[in-house]
Parts: sequence; structure tokens; C-alpha cells
Amino acid sequence: MPEPLRVASIGLGRWAAVLAEGMRQVPELQIAGCFTRSGERRASFARKYDCRAYPSYEAVLADEGIGAVVLTTPHSGHHAQILAAAEAGKHVFAEKPLALTVADCRSAIGACGRAGVALMVGHCWRWMGPVRRAKEMIEAGELGEVVQASGHFGNPRALDLGQEAWRDAPEESPGGPLTGPGFHLLDIFHYLLGPVERVSASFRQRLPQGRVPDTALATLAFASGALAQVSTSFITQRCYRLSLFGTRANAYLDLVSAEGAGPSTLALHRLGAPAPVEVPLPREEMIRGQMASFARMVREGAPPAAGGEEGLALVALLLALAASAGSGRWESPAA
Repeated sequence: MPEPLRVASIGLGRWAAVLAEGMRQVPELQIAGCFTRSGERRASFARKYDCRAYPSYEAVLADEGIGAVVLTTPHSGHHAQILAAAEAGKHVFAEKPLALTVADCRSAIGACGRAGVALMVGHCWRWMGPVRRAKEMIEAGELGEVVQASGHFGNPRALDLGQEAWRDAPEESPGGPLTGPGFHLLDIFHYLLGPVERVSASFRQRLPQGRVPDTALATLAFASGALAQVSTSFITQRCYRLSLFGTRANAYLDLVSAEGAGPSTLALHRLGAPAPVEVPLPREEMIRGQMASFARMVREGAPPAAGGEEGLALVALLLALAASAGSGRWESPAA
């Protein structure tokens, strides 16, 4: 078996640990290094994952033994960090969003393409069992034509200023909760239903101590003709649910994150049937599956489930929603 890809984790907050646990389950990957500005956090991560703590990002990139970086850093840092990694010949896994402007997304994609390095974006909910099964059902025609969809992703912990307070900065979260939990829901609908042509959105700020909107509602008009309603919140009870309404059947997905309790479920309600029936699902391996996909992309040239172009499309969608919330008009993603 070839030697594992030696990876350095950059930015060592809560989500970096989640990804590290997933990488531990992938034999093709080895956590070989880490960096964040906090020396104490660097040392703690290095002890836990038996890797080298580097004094700077530049030191990571200078080490020829490191083959890839995993970026779980503030959104505004992604663009420069990806450009530097590409110049150093390192493959890149970047947490979502890929960047904060369409121009920066294009620049990052171009830099990685010219350097011949892989670029994958952490849209991890695509690996949820119900989501992947729903994708198969749509492609097989089991739902018929999906004409409508709706979903709510809420996570009150995202506004805990004791954890990664940078997320509450307006410059880091231009879409408020749509940049946080709602961004996953936007990605799932993009993954299942295809590109979005027009959007309309409304934001509200209910918590006075916050610096970004904490509640959002959006309507998405897809190129396929489908319509979707998306709601998301930083302050409501934890909830990850979505529904797909087709001409042959409806699908109801109840999801939990990697840290949630209880299994995910998918129920199918066929036209004319008296009630929905639960659909068997494979074992849930969201993070392991995502990181294994990154390993295959680097080692085998496999196409990514969420590459740079997908990251670009989602950023363009997010910015269109933010523009609509400001203008009060329908807006089109400008990818």
C-alpha cells in the first residue's frame, strides 16, 4: 500500500477536531502537522494527534514532507492561504465557503489548476446517508419531477461567542445564518436540484448582542423550474430537516450533524400511498466519507463531490441572497 498523504491541519478550532477524527478513520491520510496562532492550542492538538506543531503557516508550506493542507480558518483567510498552498505545491481541502467573493473563488481555482494541485471544499452534508439516497432517487426518477422543496437548518450554538467568535463578524458572515448552518442547506439543494437562477431573501436580527443577522428566510428559483424555501437561524432549537415534493413521491429527510444525537432518517411518501415509509440507509459516515473522497481525489485523480466550481457556485448564491436581503428585489447569482 502506498504511503499515506501527509496532511497539516491549519486553524485548530472546534471543526478542525471533527475533521481530524474523520481523517483518523482514513488509512490513506496521516495528520502530520498543525498550525494556529495560539501556541497552547497548537501544542494540545499536536499531542492529541501525534503530529508536529509548526510555528507558522509558511513553515508548513516549506516542509516538503507535507502533501496537503486542511483549512478550517476564518473565511476571509481562505483565498490567500489557498494561493500560498498552490504556489508551494500542496493539495488543498478548504472548509466552506471557498472564499467571500466570486473573484477570489475564481482566483483560487485558477491557482490550484495551474499548480496541478487538488482543491476540495468542505460541503460535508453531501455525505449524509439520506442526502445521498435522495440524490439516487431523484436520478432514478422515483420522485418524478421535483417541483418544490423546503428546509430549515438551525443551530443556536453557532452564536456562542465563547467559541470561534470571528463567526459573528459581519465581514466573515455576509449572509448571517446563511453563511453558517444555512449554507449547508443551500448546498444540499444545489446538489440535489441543480443550479439556481434567481433568489429572494429577508434577514432579521433578533438578538441585540449579535453583530450579524441571526434569522433568514429565502426563496430559490432553480433552472429546472423547481422552487425551494430555505429558513435558517442562529437562535432556534437545533433542527436539520428538509422535504422534497415530486410528482410521483415526496421525500422527508431528518438529518443530524456529526455531533448530533440519534440516526438520520429518510421517509418516502409515494403518490396514492396512505402514509410515508422509512427508507433503509447505509451507516452514517459523513466526515470519514468526505475525507476519504479528498484522499481519492489526490491519490487517484477522482473527481471531487464538491470541488472548486461547486464552491464558487455556492458563494455566488450566498452573495445573491445577501444582495436580495439588502435590495428587497429578486437577484441572480453572478458566478
